[in-house]
Amino acid sequence: MSLSEIFTDQEWEMLCDNCGICCFYKIEDENTEEIFFTTVYCPYLLLGEKKCAVYAERFRFMPTCVKIAPETIARQAEWMPAHCAYRRIAENRPLPDWHPLYRETSDPNILALRSKLRALGFAPIHPGKAGEPKNVRKLKRRASKAILDDQFEDRLIQNVFNEPLG
Repeated sequence: MSLSEIFTDQEWEMLCDNCGICCFYKIEDENTEEIFFTTVYCPYLLLGEKKCAVYAERFRFMPTCVKIAPETIARQAEWMPAHCAYRRIAENRPLPDWHPLYRETSDPNILALRSKLRALGFAPIHPGKAGEPKNVRKLKRRASKAILDDQFEDRLIQNVFNEPLG
């Protein structure tokens, strides 16, 4: 059974923890296929609010935006952060225990999705902890909004080699 048969569109959207890391530019080495995260993010990402300013029309405003979908996540997972629920599900791993789905709620949609995740083996062992990975917080502290001009690619490459996240 495919992921698009398991999750409704609404459930798939609820899996996102809204970290915004998928909106950060990445560079793939053509020779090694290694993925490098940069500290440069899409000009439409509202970093403090953890959401896209033009989400409903993001593909029109940002043609390079990539839809994270059940049908494509297997190919996209390698450039998603390790904590990402989409990646974890594609790799058949449980969600991180701090995921927003496990905050206290009475929302019937979230409760139903939790039950589905538990039945599929994706529920965390210790749900409810607050926080996000240290590497995500570090990336966000050093983040800068993209300026899409003629020097964008050069600045992006320089960002990778002059400011390692390690």
